[in-house]
Amino acid sequence: MQEIANDTRIRKSQTRKIRVLKVLILLCWLVCILGVSKGLEYQDLSSPEQIVSIKASEGKLEIVTDLPFYRSLSGDYMSGNAAEVNDTMELSLVTRIDLSMKNEETIQIDIRDLGNGAELKKVNIVDEKGIVKTVYL
Repeated sequence: MQEIANDTRIRKSQTRKIRVLKVLILLCWLVCILGVSKGLEYQDLSSPEQIVSIKASEGKLEIVTDLPFYRSLSGDYMSGNAAEVNDTMELSLVTRIDLSMKNEETIQIDIRDLGNGAELKKVNIVDEKGIVKTVYL
């Protein structure tokens, strides 16, 4: 009888330890999944085929893209690398995962003030690896 009681206590103790271990493993998996998804949430525009058109009119630059249904344009930033060339703008477009499925594919950028008074003739769309697409206006 004593052996059965000892076995029951050991089994209950091991059952609790296994449950705690399962919860810890689940939490580790969740943290890993969230970390990877946050790293992939914001990305530069990655392919020249994703840019459908670029138009300049009335001091605005309009860029139309063809993104997958689950991504949207979320912003842009201008690079100063082409500052010595007065008629060129280097631009990087940022996309993000959009679970609302709005699929915002168009962005307008104010180009009236380039800082040097020159008329914009060329736009380089770049990513972290280099030039993706050059467009002459």
